[in-house]
Amino acid sequence: MEDILVSIWCITYNHKRYIRDAIEGFLNQKTNFKYEIIIHDDASKDGTADIIKEYENKYTDFIHGIYQTENQYSKYPSDIRWINKIAVQNCRGKYIAICEGDDYWIDIQKLQLQVDYLETHPECMMVVHDALNIDCRNYEMKSGSAYEKDGIVPAEDIIVQSKYVFSASMMYRREVLQMRDFFLDAGIADYPTLLYSLTKGSVYYFTRIMSVYRKFHEGSWTASVLHKENLLFIHNIRMINFLKKYNEYTEFKYDMHVVRRIQKSVNVIFAISNKMTIEEFSSMCKKYSKETHDKYLSVFERLEELWLQIFDDSYIDESIYRFVERYSTTIIMGAGKYAGILAKKLLNQGITFEGFAVSDCQQVPESYLDKPVWKLGAMPFDLKKTGVIIGIDPFIWDQIVNSLYKAKIEDYLCPYLF
Repeated sequence: MEDILVSIWCITYNHKRYIRDAIEGFLNQKTNFKYEIIIHDDASKDGTADIIKEYENKYTDFIHGIYQTENQYSKYPSDIRWINKIAVQNCRGKYIAICEGDDYWIDIQKLQLQVDYLETHPECMMVVHDALNIDCRNYEMKSGSAYEKDGIVPAEDIIVQSKYVFSASMMYRREVLQMRDFFLDAGIADYPTLLYSLTKGSVYYFTRIMSVYRKFHEGSWTASVLHKENLLFIHNIRMINFLKKYNEYTEFKYDMHVVRRIQKSVNVIFAISNKMTIEEFSSMCKKYSKETHDKYLSVFERLEELWLQIFDDSYIDESIYRFVERYSTTIIMGAGKYAGILAKKLLNQGITFEGFAVSDCQQVPESYLDKPVWKLGAMPFDLKKTGVIIGIDPFIWDQIVNSLYKAKIEDYLCPYLF
């Protein structure tokens, strides 16, 4: 079987109720090439391994089971190098197709369609497709419907995750397994794999529904992490750390998109902690930093600064003092929550500002907090002597930067930027 073209890589843990669906979906594929099925059981306790062995004994030419005696994920929850290492050692195909044991494929031509595209488009690193979504809490099913037509996935959508890509839809070239170590330190595999593929080529999307994604079932990532604040907090810390390194790795090619995605994680953390006192938030950061052996210390320290900038009326970042000293006129960009917080801080510290400005495409209110509001492109000041402090959530960083560029404002400060 040296002419294996595709390796199906399936990771499973306690998926006894679902693993048959996954395996049957693998076996039902109609292809003009040979493929193998590699199933890694991470020391399941519910009999999942017995089902895999049953199929392995029946389909000895197709299926190869790997059976852990000790759960690897619990040993290395933030480091998935072990997953990558096992895949490299066992998957022989030119292409790797992913499907976890709780998801399954429903289109017998899935592998063939994806291989055909990759074979004829050497610039493409990964092919993905639409999927059905099953919410296991109420068994509601719906399409992901990310796009209306087939095509290249924009870098912005991949990085910001404005369109969801299901892991069971992924097929990528084997060289993606050679991704740098920091990609394997994010605690999850699918998103970093997408981002690595983006650095090496394109990602193509089929609107055809070819798999089913189960969410919120007992033991799933969504059920175990999204509704447990401590796990969600740590997950987003790791994500921020990973994205900072990714920005450097790509030489800031996708900086505006990466900043938005980082801010998404920051906002999740602040939503969890917005009712905490200063002492409680600081204590939580120190606790989790210690638990992660200070690996993300710089992330925690910056988070504390940002938390104070948003929630502590008496705190003002030193960079703001230095910035306003350079200009005779100070303007706050924005006329919403963050602008209001910033204005209050400036007034509390006796720092004078003339008013607010919004992007040229926005409707301009007559005033905000008893101060005038202008459009950026119509401010009645000498721009060379005007300092603009951004009082807007950086989650829309690309829009902010584009508005400043159109208004020919080159120097600005955003104290809310991670």
